[in-house]
Amino acid sequence: MIYSSQLADFFDVSLDELVHLESNLLTTPSIKGKYIFGTVTVGERGEIHLPPRARNIFQIKAGDQLLLLGDENQGLALLDPNFFLETPKYFSEK
Repeated sequence: MIYSSQLADFFDVSLDELVHLESNLLTTPSIKGKYIFGTVTVGERGEIHLPPRARNIFQIKAGDQLLLLGDENQGLALLDPNFFLETPKYFSEK
């Protein structure tokens, strides 16, 4: 929650809208490709459920693997594991 104000500014929503996000506020038309999908709840065994809209946009299906990255200051991020396979190729082509 440390960066909540900055996150709200980035997506051009109020802090209240950020915390109590409704489905009609989940994308910011002014920033193509940027999304807020709302909050997820961590289950007893540590599982989280990705919202259907996030799964659809990023084409995530049951059984897909995601890479979980963490930064003690910035939080967690889920990435396609192929990101690390494709990134060196991208830089070597430049």
